[in-house]
Amino acid sequence: MESQRELDFIEQLTAFNSKERFYLLGHILGNTSFSPSSEFLSQLEEVLGISFPDALFCAMDYHLDWIYAALCKTYQPQSVYDNHRGEIKGQQEDVDFLIAYESHGHVHVICIEAKGVTGWSNAQTISKAGRLRNIFGANGKNWLNITPYFVLMSPTRPQKLTMAPLLGWVTSPPSGYHWIELPIPKNLQKVTRCDSQGQANQCGGYWRVTKRR
Repeated sequence: MESQRELDFIEQLTAFNSKERFYLLGHILGNTSFSPSSEFLSQLEEVLGISFPDALFCAMDYHLDWIYAALCKTYQPQSVYDNHRGEIKGQQEDVDFLIAYESHGHVHVICIEAKGVTGWSNAQTISKAGRLRNIFGANGKNWLNITPYFVLMSPTRPQKLTMAPLLGWVTSPPSGYHWIELPIPKNLQKVTRCDSQGQANQCGGYWRVTKRR
């Protein structure tokens, strides 16, 4: 039955979720399922035009290799897989937050990439989105009954970010990306190595505190 297979995919995602930080923060904060707030889910619903059920799979720093492996284990179960096309990279490349849920025999997979105090890079973002496109397909339909989404979060909307080389589901909005504001305090500080005059110098024998943004 189609709905059972999609539920199996959620189980596979859960089985790959082995980040210690997920279990540490979940235990410390008393939210072991990493359930998002209703306010945030409302923002996502507005941006993506979807509705969330009560049961969600959520994870942080979720490896892209794990997403692809979970799909293969669900739709193409076997003991050994051919990797000549290089789908499994053996790298730490991940999405900052992942939400997946099954609804009426269909699974929605939301990949969230965030920037807080650093800026967006076209090369980095296009690389990440390109990897997701390779996993899910240019039109997001590589896997039956799986619908992916890619969402950016940052304090301000990216102004010079272009994802034009990517087609289909990744660049579906007119702006080329889905975006949600990420509130970050404005008085954050950073430590900078410098010389005796306070000029930034990575090899300097001094340091000073400066504003981060």
